[in-house]
Amino acid sequence: MADPAQNGLRNPGDYPFTRDGWIEAVTRRIVPGSVDLAWAQALDQNPTISPEDKKMVLSGKDLVREPGAYQPGFHIEPRLRVTVMQGGWWYRGVTAVEPHPDGALVTNIVVNVAPGLGRWLAHFVQAREHRKRAAERAAAS
Repeated sequence: MADPAQNGLRNPGDYPFTRDGWIEAVTRRIVPGSVDLAWAQALDQNPTISPEDKKMVLSGKDLVREPGAYQPGFHIEPRLRVTVMQGGWWYRGVTAVEPHPDGALVTNIVVNVAPGLGRWLAHFVQAREHRKRAAERAAAS
């Protein structure tokens, strides 16, 4: 993928909930239709978001809720909507939806948030598969 700064895209580490770990994989895709539609689809694809949280997030304007282990987090502002799911010890999945001239830009980021030396272990053992899948998706598009 080209340098994000050259084509107006945010750097992966500039999204909420990505600054306290290592970015392991990033995929981006442009989906036709409105940001609202892409956002609703992103929420539907995350089975860990409860119906109550989904209703709150879809009706909210500005909202920030930090993720916890197996508890979704959210960051919603007028031009950026982010949902986050964090696993138990290393994995944090960040999905961001924002406007794009051709519809909506959906960015998926895998962040390694393991503490200490566990971060290196997760990087070499656990995150390898996420990096491989991200590369395959990038090559297919």
